[in-house]
Amino acid sequence: MKNTKKPFNILDYIPHGKNNAISNREFQTLLHLDRRDIQRCIRAARLKGVIICGFGGRNGGYFIPETIEEIIEYVRTAKKVINSIIESLLPAEAYLKKYKK
Repeated sequence: MKNTKKPFNILDYIPHGKNNAISNREFQTLLHLDRRDIQRCIRAARLKGVIICGFGGRNGGYFIPETIEEIIEYVRTAKKVINSIIESLLPAEAYLKKYKK
């Protein structure tokens, strides 16, 4: 049986500007995809060079930035998350290094 799903471009569904961000839940309802599939689509677009900003939290969501300030805020926030994850890994890495042969 042929695949009857039509291909789509995730960028057709991502609004412009932080104030218009679309949440993961809204994406799920709109596209009938699960959270991971949406994240994969967004990651693929980002890897092709598209700037898609995303913020978590109550008013979070994905959007195409309209201003340089939105990009700066996104990069700053993403780097804080990355640094926090790296810091939280330090004890586990130290433990593994201690027992590494």
